[in-house]
Amino acid sequence: MLRDHEKDAVFSLLVRQVEAQEARTLANKVIAEEQAKIAAANATISGISSALKIFGFDMSAEKPWDAVREAVGSARYNEAIRIAKNEPPPPSSDEGQSDDGIDDFDDTVPTPSNIREMVIEQLAGAGADGLKAGALKEHIAGRNVEMHDKTVGMTLYRLSKDGIVRREGRTWFFVPEEQRNQASDSRPEQAA
Repeated sequence: MLRDHEKDAVFSLLVRQVEAQEARTLANKVIAEEQAKIAAANATISGISSALKIFGFDMSAEKPWDAVREAVGSARYNEAIRIAKNEPPPPSSDEGQSDDGIDDFDDTVPTPSNIREMVIEQLAGAGADGLKAGALKEHIAGRNVEMHDKTVGMTLYRLSKDGIVRREGRTWFFVPEEQRNQASDSRPEQAA
């Protein structure tokens, strides 16, 4: 026969036993629900891989998503990830610049009429940081502008010949008009 203090001890152990069993049952239920979510996600991923093959993407390649990014453009690729993660859209002010220093596309801002103007606009906005040609190309492609691979490079070259932009290494910078005028004033005149 149990003494009173032993009955209290056994009672406490019984309570703990039932609590542990309930916790285990709940945990097993959560695990089963999460495993069902994993199975559903795996089925979706498999279906998407099959669908992407229709469009010519090899999802068994080492970095298949790089090819997808290239096909849809970095801006749309990043937008898809933002939407999927349920993240808020970037602010439309200057605070809304992406990590590469290029303004995120905002369709309330009028689109420059041509690539030359887009390049000038982006370099002027980048200020003293400047931009690389690749970043300019990505930004313009993100505006759904179709262009030849060399268009941005040739545009930068022509703008540099006109003194509108300058290059340091691989980084391009906008040259404000007052600096262009100072540079032209300091050039020696050529004899006729």
